[in-house]
Amino acid sequence: MMPEALSQQRHRRIAGNLAAACLLILAARSSLFAQKNLASLQDALVSIEVKKDNGRAPNIGTGFVIAVTGHSTFILTANHLFLPDTTRGEPAFNPAPWVTFHADPNEKKGRLWPKASPTYGISIIEVVDSGLGQLPRFSVRDQALDLVEHVFILASNNGGWPTPEMSINELNYDNRPDRFTYGGTGVASGFSGSPVVDRNGLLVGIHQGETPGTRYGWAQRIKEIVEVLPVLQVKPQFGPAGAVETANLPRVLLSSSPTLTTGTLRDGKDGLKYVWIAPDKFTMGCSPNDSDCADDENPAHQVTLSKGFWMGQTPVTVAAWKRYAAAAKGVTVPTKSDGGSTVNSDDQAPVVAVTWEDARAYCGWAGGLRLPTEAQWEYAARAGSLGARYGDLEKIAMRGSLQRVKSLTPNAWNLYNMLGSVWQWTADWYGAKYYTLAAVTDPPGAAGGETRALRGGSWVGVPLFVRASYRDGLQPANRGSNVGFRCIGE
Repeated sequence: MMPEALSQQRHRRIAGNLAAACLLILAARSSLFAQKNLASLQDALVSIEVKKDNGRAPNIGTGFVIAVTGHSTFILTANHLFLPDTTRGEPAFNPAPWVTFHADPNEKKGRLWPKASPTYGISIIEVVDSGLGQLPRFSVRDQALDLVEHVFILASNNGGWPTPEMSINELNYDNRPDRFTYGGTGVASGFSGSPVVDRNGLLVGIHQGETPGTRYGWAQRIKEIVEVLPVLQVKPQFGPAGAVETANLPRVLLSSSPTLTTGTLRDGKDGLKYVWIAPDKFTMGCSPNDSDCADDENPAHQVTLSKGFWMGQTPVTVAAWKRYAAAAKGVTVPTKSDGGSTVNSDDQAPVVAVTWEDARAYCGWAGGLRLPTEAQWEYAARAGSLGARYGDLEKIAMRGSLQRVKSLTPNAWNLYNMLGSVWQWTADWYGAKYYTLAAVTDPPGAAGGETRALRGGSWVGVPLFVRASYRDGLQPANRGSNVGFRCIGE
């Protein structure tokens, strides 16, 4: 080889080595920049300990603050922290979550069961009066990920966990576009619910765990999670401006209007308020650890409601029924029940002593509405809660007498008197054995029967009846002093 060729080869090799060295230096600087950038987000993190009964080891995870409103701090985390590991045969348990803020390890809070969205595997924990002041906010990335990127998984165990850097290796996990996977150093237990961010600290996902049989981790994409947060009645405060830039984020199509969120109110033709309930999946039937469940509440099974609906914010009132009676030929206001009790003396109390056909006719008059199916009623009553009730019995249920609507605490979706006011007619026939383990979509109820399904319990019932999953049936022509209804429309 000629000296000139050797010289050119040497220069190319030196140049290549210099270029590689520069890339290493740039990568190191980029990593240092990223670590410094991520450190500023640490104070928004929390460690989560979900205690179990019977002395079992707790589940450990991570979450992060997504909104502070008044005295409430809202934390986003992974839903599976609160569920038994059925792959290992773990029995159900009563979760008791404790939250420790990275910003103040001495600020430790115990909370009730959080609001959950099984569709996207997330939960929201609400902490009241945390007193931490202004916390850093995450900004949501609206640009697509690619396979050459690296991401960081943030976690807080009082500062004791590292921040793993991972490389993205799959953009559609299990053919689900709302998930992606990554690999690298491996992710230990305790990172479930951690924010996953890019090198600029922009939020791209929520860490959920490892893929079975591998050391690869996987996450839910933040873009898909953002769309479900309004369903849980949480308005996230992402980014310096305190709001999510939603122009490029996918949305759930909510019936005819994609802008509606659960809890939106509108006025009905009958003079009552109606609440928008967005579609989602939920577990119908016996609640975890509810020892009061009867056979007809089992098995608990997953149900998908594919369409949203408007539901009466309260049971139909005596005043609303009077407006109906004035407008519809031949309709009167019942003054006595089948048992002879005097009823319907207070205009602002739920109307009672109406038959199933009476209730169905009223809903048709009130703008082409109808009675809810059992699945729609239970989904709305739970409002994201997995417990037997959506609140403390004494705060949500009427006791000893029939009271006015809105006199007690509503559920998380702004619905009043779903439990413990009046039994509520549903559209379904009552079937004691029609539940199934199979996941179903928009179940219509039993194919037939002698009684119509009632839900909710009443002010004269025992606490056993005042549960979201409790079911009963009544002859459609019955006029009970504690039986009312509410309407829905799509």
